[in-house]
Amino acid sequence: MRKVRALFLGCGFLGSNLVPQVLPHLSSLVLVDRDEVELGNYDNHLIPKGYEGRKKVMALASLVSLLSEVPVFPVHMNVQKMEQLMDLQSKFDPDIVICSFDNVESRALVREYSSRSRIPTLFLGVTENYIYIDWGENLVLPRGDISSVLRGVRDVCSRLDFRALGSLASALAYYSFREWLMNDSEISFIAHISEDGIRISRLVR
Repeated sequence: MRKVRALFLGCGFLGSNLVPQVLPHLSSLVLVDRDEVELGNYDNHLIPKGYEGRKKVMALASLVSLLSEVPVFPVHMNVQKMEQLMDLQSKFDPDIVICSFDNVESRALVREYSSRSRIPTLFLGVTENYIYIDWGENLVLPRGDISSVLRGVRDVCSRLDFRALGSLASALAYYSFREWLMNDSEISFIAHISEDGIRISRLVR
């Protein structure tokens, strides 16, 4: 089975749900995040207990070490510049980048990096009503002030009642990852959650 080097940008709600699923397909894993673990994170992050106040990358790296023998490299970093991403590329030479950052500015930077580097980059995102998994398509954000959008995304990422979104998003992302790995196919998803249920649309490139 083919195995790849993966660079995970974001180790929170979405990233921590996806990492355990892709581990069997990895030869190495780099974890990048700027945040520290808060008590409320345990409601929907998949990380070991006892890491409150410590770096999220260390908490998730600990879980990886428990679940597998995949070499893992935690990097505590606030990604704000293209040079930081290029340095990570130079040091770790990833085959794929997986981005689940919950702030729009960093995600936009990663999209630009993906375009420049041409390294396959899978994006995961959630809002209260949508899950989106894409390979760099220019998805349109909801109308309104960008700060309110950011608050909404971070609110979803920290609320227990949205825990199931992490499982669904990671399942869709794993499917996209595996199709890329096995068939060199880039499949994107948008899932709309409403009172009537969940409607999932698929886009194949």
